Amino acid sequence: MTENFEDFDREERLFSDALRASAEAESFRPLAGGEFTRPRTPERLAAWGRGIAAAAAAVVVIGGLAFGLSHLGGSGSAASVPAEPASGLGGAGRDAAPSTEAASGESATQDVEGEQPVVAQAVAGGWQDLAAPPLSARSEASGAWLDGKFYLVGGQLDQPCPPNADCIAPSKLLRDGASYDPVAGAWTRIADAPEAIWGSPPTAVGGRLYFQFGYDESMRVFAYTPAVDRWTQIATPKGGGALVAAGDRLVAINYSDEVPGFDELYDADTGTWTRLPDDPLGKSFNRSALWVNGKLMLGAHTLVANPGAEEPSLVQLAELERQHQRNLADQLLVAGVRLADPARIDVRGELRHGRDVAIDVGCVFEGKVELGDAVEVGPYCVLKNVKVGAGTRIAAFCHFEDAVIGPDGVLGPYARLRPGTELGPEVHIGNFVEVKKSKIAAQSKANHLAYIGDAEIGQRVNVGAGTITCNYDGANKHLTVIEDDVFIGSDTQLVAPVRVGRGATLGAGTTLTKDAPPDALTVSRAKQMTLPGWARPQKVKK
Repeated sequence: MTENFEDFDREERLFSDALRASAEAESFRPLAGGEFTRPRTPERLAAWGRGIAAAAAAVVVIGGLAFGLSHLGGSGSAASVPAEPASGLGGAGRDAAPSTEAASGESATQDVEGEQPVVAQAVAGGWQDLAAPPLSARSEASGAWLDGKFYLVGGQLDQPCPPNADCIAPSKLLRDGASYDPVAGAWTRIADAPEAIWGSPPTAVGGRLYFQFGYDESMRVFAYTPAVDRWTQIATPKGGGALVAAGDRLVAINYSDEVPGFDELYDADTGTWTRLPDDPLGKSFNRSALWVNGKLMLGAHTLVANPGAEEPSLVQLAELERQHQRNLADQLLVAGVRLADPARIDVRGELRHGRDVAIDVGCVFEGKVELGDAVEVGPYCVLKNVKVGAGTRIAAFCHFEDAVIGPDGVLGPYARLRPGTELGPEVHIGNFVEVKKSKIAAQSKANHLAYIGDAEIGQRVNVGAGTITCNYDGANKHLTVIEDDVFIGSDTQLVAPVRVGRGATLGAGTTLTKDAPPDALTVSRAKQMTLPGWARPQKVKK
C-alpha cells in the first residue's frame, strides 16, 4: 500500500475535533435483480476495509497456498525467508481465504525495503523460496493468480542516489512480466504490457487479467489473455474507479466522492460497460469491494459533520492541505520529477510532465499545466493553464496564465505572460517583460523592461529595453505587426495600429505612428540641441 496504517490514523486524527469518521457497508447482487441491500454494519468496518487492501498488498492466495512478494530479482537464488514474509504482513496472509478477491481505490502492493530479491511460498505455516523469476530487481510489481498460474507484471526500479547524497532518487517504471507454474516450479516470460504499470493490482475474470492504468480522466484499462499472450485495450468505465471481480463479471467501483462517478458492470462479449444502480453509501472515500458467497460487499469511510462544531478548525484544514500536497509531491518524485523540496510545492489542478523535469521551491501550478521534457522551473513561479515546450528554462518569480510556450525558450526572471500569449521555439522573454494576447515567432527576443500587447511578432526580432506597444486608445484595442528580422531600439513606442516591415530598424527613442518600411532605418525623435552659457536655476535662500 502506498499509505500505511500510521499515516492513515494520523490523517484520521486531523478530523478528531471537527469531524468524526463512520463506516457503512452494503451488498450488491449483479446477477440477481441488481439491487443493493444493507446488512448490519460490522464493528470497525473502516479498519476491515483497510485490512482487505492490506491483505491484497503483500500476499496472493494460490490454490490454498499464500505467496508473499518482496523486491523481485532476475538472477541468483532468492534470499532466505523468515517465518513470515519480508513484507511483515504474514498475518494478513494467513487470514486470507482462497475464494476471496479484493479491490480498493488505494494501491494494493507493498514496497518492501531490502536489497535481496524475495519470492516466497507459505507451506505448512512457514515460508520457502521459489525459483528466481526472469525479471530484474523491482518493487511494487502487480501480481495475480489465474487458472493455475501466478502472473507478475511491471513495478518500478529504484535508482540509487549518489554516494553520501541526501535525496529521493527517481524510479524507472517497468512493463515486463512473467508467469509462475507451481506444478512445474518454473517461470515463463510473457508479453510486455503496453504501458508501464506499478502499484495497481490486476483483476482476474473469465480467463483474463484486467489492469487499470491511471485514474479519473486519464484512466485506461487493458486486458491480458494468457491463452494467446496478448494485451488488448478495452473500453474505459465512464464512472472511473477501481476494478474488482464479481464472480465471472468485472465491476468498476467508484472509490471516492471527490471524483464524481458511479459503479459499472462490464460485458466482455460486447465490450461495453453498464451503469449499476446508485449505491447508498453516500459521501465517502477509500471505497473497497469484496466478492463473498455470490455478493459484492462494499465498504467505505464516510465523513459526517460533528454536531458540536460549526466548521473544521483552520489549523486542521491547513494541516490536511499540506498532507495532500505532500502526497502529490511524492507522486511526482516517483514519476521522475526532480523537486528541490517536496514540502514546498502546490498543485491546485492537473500537472502533466515529460521526462527530466526539474521544479524549484515555492512554485504553484493551477488549472491544467503541461511541462515538456527537460523543462526547468525556477523558484516561486506561478503557472496557470500553461503548456511549456521541451527544454524551456523558466527563471525565478515568473507568472504565466493561459499561455503556450514553445520548446527551448528562456523566460524570466520576473516575466509575465497574460492570457492569449503564444511563444514559438527559442523565444527569450526577460526580466520585467509583460506579454498579453500576442504571438511571438521563433528566436525573437524581448529581454528587458517591455510591454507587448495585441501584437504579432515574426522570427528573429529584437525588442529593445523600454519598448511599448501602445495598443489602447482609451476605447478600443489595436494590433501591432512586426515582421521577421526587425530590430527595435530601446525606449520605442509603437502606436497601434501600425506595421513594421521585414528587416526594418527603429532607432532608439522612436515614437512610431506610421508604418515603417522594410529594410530601412526609421527614426522619430526631437532634434538634439545644446545651449552654451545656460545656467541651472538656483534655489532662493530665505
